[in-house]
Amino acid sequence: MPEALSLGFDPIEDRLVLSAGRPGEAVEFHLTRRFTREFATRLAALAAESATAPPTASSAQRSKLASLHHDAIARDLPIETTRAKAPSYAPGARPALVTGVRFGRSKANPSVRLIGLRCQDGRRFDLKLPPALLHGFIEMLRRRLADTDWGIELLPPQPEVEHRSLMH
Repeated sequence: MPEALSLGFDPIEDRLVLSAGRPGEAVEFHLTRRFTREFATRLAALAAESATAPPTASSAQRSKLASLHHDAIARDLPIETTRAKAPSYAPGARPALVTGVRFGRSKANPSVRLIGLRCQDGRRFDLKLPPALLHGFIEMLRRRLADTDWGIELLPPQPEVEHRSLMH
């Protein structure tokens, strides 16, 4: 289990860079736009599942409830917003490119989500995310997607609603 996760954007490679591990010993993984689109869809489904909407709710209501539920949890999480410097790679070095993902639950604690990343070079990396950390990870990705200009939206933000008094 990594001590820290960070997510950056490499505009030269046009990829998200997921760093996991201890500071100074982190392993970096690159996420392509195609992979991220599917990954974001699956993470949104996990967020919706954690919101436990009533069975009679429509898909639009479920989506709104998932977004509201996520916002309520993520608001209290300590997510740093500092920008990491652009990664530099040794000449000829290839980044670990994530090509697949598996989702599951911990047998010991079913509320803990398991996310297994599979890389092109055969490496695997597993994340164990309790509910709050799952939402923290989703929020980290949600914020970073805004930097990519890829048009991928993960749990659309709720519009600001002004309460007004009207008299006729």
